[in-house]
Amino acid sequence: MYLTEVQHWDSVIKRVINIILMMASENMAFRGSSDQIFSENNGKFLKIVELLSKSDPVMKKHLNRAVENPNRTHYLGKNIQEEKIQLISKATKDKILSMIKKAKYFSIIVDCTPDNSHKEQMSIIIRYVNIVKQLDNQVISVITQESFIGFINVLDTTGLGLTEEILNSLESNNLSVMDIRGQGYDNGPNIKGKKIDVQKRIKDINSRAFYIPCVCHYLNLVVADAVQGFKSLSTTRWESHVNAVRALKLGLKEIYCAMKEVVNIEKDSITRLTAESLASKLDSFEFIWGVVVWHDVLTEINSNDANLTDEFSSISRERARKRKRFFDDEPFEEDIQPNQKFKKQFFDVLFKIAKESINERFESFSSAIEPFEFLYDIKNINKIGEDIINKCKLLEKVLTRGESKDVNLRICFWNLTCYHGN
Repeated sequence: MYLTEVQHWDSVIKRVINIILMMASENMAFRGSSDQIFSENNGKFLKIVELLSKSDPVMKKHLNRAVENPNRTHYLGKNIQEEKIQLISKATKDKILSMIKKAKYFSIIVDCTPDNSHKEQMSIIIRYVNIVKQLDNQVISVITQESFIGFINVLDTTGLGLTEEILNSLESNNLSVMDIRGQGYDNGPNIKGKKIDVQKRIKDINSRAFYIPCVCHYLNLVVADAVQGFKSLSTTRWESHVNAVRALKLGLKEIYCAMKEVVNIEKDSITRLTAESLASKLDSFEFIWGVVVWHDVLTEINSNDANLTDEFSSISRERARKRKRFFDDEPFEEDIQPNQKFKKQFFDVLFKIAKESINERFESFSSAIEPFEFLYDIKNINKIGEDIINKCKLLEKVLTRGESKDVNLRICFWNLTCYHGN
């Protein structure tokens, strides 16, 4: 009798856990307005349990017991659901952390965003190499994985505050900041700064924590820099969002009419002057032309970021310098053709700002990639020739901190030479 009861509860718990795992993996809500079995609106969890009882004799017997004796423990209530979710979450996280520690070195990917309650939350993802082995210690596969390890409520969004939160999170998960080999962020000013912000603070602690910026954010920020440099009306980076620009383009006439109406009926002088200023800018040729151009540009960016990045990266032509003119041969402003004037004041400025932004923002890529670049095409390592020893020296140097070395020059050179020999 005792063994039968133990087997019954063992079978029930296994089924309940499987349901919880399925619902959690599908991001499904568990509870409804009622916690009673076989009642309306009692949530998806209990409905799935009820459905399972129709074909599963174990769950059918278990629900019959619960209905016959409502005060009997049935392990289907909201409290036990929460407890099981927490236990499963802890077991999953412990498994992830075990794989990270086994890999030894890892990279961190961090991003911040406000939630629905307008509280800033920081997500932390760990990127590492997972080596799967058989019982005989033979390697089955080597996989690069990214695992989410948690959200953190952030009160201080300064570079120092965010750095402390990251370090505290690593410490609470028994991960060493000295094992970081890469940092990936969204290029926000408190994250990617070269002097006092997160990536610099962490790199001061661990010089081998290389900073790799987000390419997609970089491309958006290049567009934002160009428009901001042209003194756009926007201070909320609407130029980075094609949908917002499309709405502005399609509703420009209505927006202008609304501003003019505010000018005519508004009694507050500050509001009236602001509306009049906006209306005058909305009515300018430069603004209308700019909206049309940026709508097309952002639509292309949205459809093919990668191609546009390659296109921008290949730009190398410098604007030709014009010789200095003397007073007697300098054309007057009214003598300049309208199309030339517009090109000078709009396109040339835009192009220059975009190019400078690209050069500045993508500069960090070259410094981070250079020491490892010769390993990308390892099958053709022989083409490097005698310079391979210098490449190995540079790799050893950047992966050395004090007496600690990730790569030994001789071993690296010997392995590459043996690989080429095979």
